[in-house]
Formats: sequence, C-alpha cells, structure tokens
Amino acid sequence: MLAELLVAAWTKTEAMLLAARAGDWEILLGSEAERRTILAPWMAAPSAPKSGWPAPLARQIVAADAEIERLVRERLRALEDLLGEAALRRRAERAYTAP
Repeated sequence: MLAELLVAAWTKTEAMLLAARAGDWEILLGSEAERRTILAPWMAAPSAPKSGWPAPLARQIVAADAEIERLVRERLRALEDLLGEAALRRRAERAYTAP
C-alpha cells in the first residue's frame, strides 16, 4: 500500500512541478490539494510509519517540492514587485493630479 501511495503522490507531484514551471498556479493548487487528499489517510493514521518510504522516489518528491517552492517564491517576489510599482504609480498620480 505504501508503494502505491508514493507512486500516486509522485504522479501528482510531477503535475505540480510541470504546472509551476509553466506558471499555471491554478493547476498547481489543484494538484497539491489532490496530493494532500491521496496522502491524508496515511498521514492521519497514528500507527503509520513516517519513515521507510522507498528512498529514490521519496527523494524525487522532496527535490520536486523544493523546486516548486523556489518557483512559487520567485513568482511571489515578482508579484510583490508589481504591487509595489503600482502603489508608487498611484502615489505619484495623486501627487501630480489636480484635486
């Protein structure tokens, strides 16, 4: 069962990574929610061993998650820059516009 969960989680992780690389944030969020649903029963089980995952696939998931996080952070910084520029423009317009 653990192997099947991990394969399903990797499939969703791949979809998430492709979406993040393409800048398709809606698909990224949807795939993340689906992956969480796949893993939820296993993560919630009190006796579920959290170690012992097949190492190569688990490492791929962790590496993909790190890349996804990097891409999301880059996008957030870009959005923050855009919002900051827009705020500066609004202030300049207010300062130089007749009342």
